[in-house]
Amino acid sequence: MKITKLGRERPILYRGRFAVPAQVVSRLAVASNHLVLAEIAGFNGQVDQYYLAIDNLLSAIIMAKEETLTTTKHSEKIEKFFKHLTRRAKIRSIDKSDFYGFYQLWTKSRYRLYFPDSATVWKMRLFTSHLFEFSITEIARFFKSDETILTQKVNKMLEIYQTTAILEEASIIHERHQMQAEEFGDAHGYKLGMKLANPWNFINLSLLSDRQDIAEIIDNSREIRKTLTKMLEDWDELVAKIQMANLKQLTLEIANAKMKKRKISQDKALQEALEAIPTHPRFHEFRLALNLSIDISGPKKIGSFLSWSLREDQELTKHPGKTVRDFWEIYKKYSQV
Repeated sequence: MKITKLGRERPILYRGRFAVPAQVVSRLAVASNHLVLAEIAGFNGQVDQYYLAIDNLLSAIIMAKEETLTTTKHSEKIEKFFKHLTRRAKIRSIDKSDFYGFYQLWTKSRYRLYFPDSATVWKMRLFTSHLFEFSITEIARFFKSDETILTQKVNKMLEIYQTTAILEEASIIHERHQMQAEEFGDAHGYKLGMKLANPWNFINLSLLSDRQDIAEIIDNSREIRKTLTKMLEDWDELVAKIQMANLKQLTLEIANAKMKKRKISQDKALQEALEAIPTHPRFHEFRLALNLSIDISGPKKIGSFLSWSLREDQELTKHPGKTVRDFWEIYKKYSQV
């Protein structure tokens, strides 16, 4: 798959005009939601969310062209997509092989828990974002509508809102690492390789809320940005310490293997191990996932629920022979009161 990012402004041919059916706008909004949720999904959950976005974009195109969703089969959706948009899809470097490849990955991800290959996930994210922009453009043109208005209407239907503050703060750390890598590369003769090894090239992060005003508060607060910066700096330090610990452990493992196999001295074994480390796959290839979330929407009677829970604990203390119940059982007991 080869995608060329085209530098273009949104079409102005239909400025101010809008005639896209509500059901098509709704499908696009669902696809956009899956794109956002993919940013906080863990493990192969990202693949699942990206393909759900792809599937809804295919549905949106079919509904736009045929007035209703005429099939629910993935293979038929793909065929219909290219029936309606063959030439324009080709211009924008969208091939059938991409859809079928990602579909196979999705079927695998639905029934397993694993870390999918990061390069494949990156490629899927790039393709899905590209397909989303392409679909917005083609649907707007088909209905002779303003693309900007369509985008605004889709955004208004989102249930999840992403902030930009955390991305901006992360980019500052990324650029700092790039400068350090460039200086190190200048001194040792492999500048590009050092820049590519920047761990922040491979870190995905997002900060989401179900309320737009909360996302805006995060983006516009200087104090909150200070907290974000500290949090990201701590994450950066954690990754650096893990990398160093990994380096030490691998060096000792390689050195011990060399000493055992070739009967060489410890100093020589360590020197050879350090020379071998830069190309060792276990040094570079590891993945970390840190997911944090807070949900204070809770039941309306959350205060009463907590007091009931405390009372339950006290009763169990008085009568230790009673069976211990978890919070779900307690909630079910008192939620109807």
